[in-house]
Amino acid sequence: MALNDAIHTGTPSQRPYVNYFQIGHNAMEVVLECGQYYAGDEQALIVSQVITSPYYAKRLLKLLHDALKQYEEEFGSIPNSE
Repeated sequence: MALNDAIHTGTPSQRPYVNYFQIGHNAMEVVLECGQYYAGDEQALIVSQVITSPYYAKRLLKLLHDALKQYEEEFGSIPNSE
């Protein structure tokens, strides 16, 4: 399914920019928390939480890998953030 094939819910203001991620898991689920964190902030503000199965988390990993590979082919290398 292409991005344009998806139905978006909510308004753009309900789909905030995120630059902070935490990931946790148990035997049945993978939890991805997305938030905003800026220099000087005391702590991150979590704005979204995605809970999915390990199977779909692995699919997400592949989609991210493929998308970033395509991005770098088009726009150049992304520096490591470590």
